[in-house]
Amino acid sequence: MEFVFIKLGETCSIQVLIDFFLSHGLTEYNYIESKTYLQEHLEKISTGKVHGWGAFNETSNELVGIITAISGGQYRLNSHPQQVFEIIEFVVHREYRGLGIGKHLAKIAKNDIFQENSETQTIYVMLHANNKASFKAFHHSGWREVITFDDKLRKRETTVLAVNRHLLK
Repeated sequence: MEFVFIKLGETCSIQVLIDFFLSHGLTEYNYIESKTYLQEHLEKISTGKVHGWGAFNETSNELVGIITAISGGQYRLNSHPQQVFEIIEFVVHREYRGLGIGKHLAKIAKNDIFQENSETQTIYVMLHANNKASFKAFHHSGWREVITFDDKLRKRETTVLAVNRHLLK
């Protein structure tokens, strides 16, 4: 099975993205504040305020994975003074998990962010501490654990991972 990975932009259907998240992203590991938040977040892909990448089944053109990122983010606001990005949403279609799609999405997002934003030195992602599959995808793409903490907002243990530009050289 072959997959195509692309940067999402003005032409992506927000409704397709929302439906994908509601079908495959509502798990015990994924914190989505509300459907309204999700819609507003995904609509910002078309304006460039949110960066998004999708994985598609090459044969059927079905969306099978997505990752989004923003400049700044919650962890940076609380802990880090420099220009950073944060991965916000990360979902792989449940029937396609374990095929390396998440690892490839994490890698393409990392590479594009660093290539397009020369001032960005670090990219963060916050994961449910028990989400071993997402941890593995990011770890295999260069992220390293920063901290695990009691996340009162999400009512869970959250692990923060980061990848630094200087580690790419």
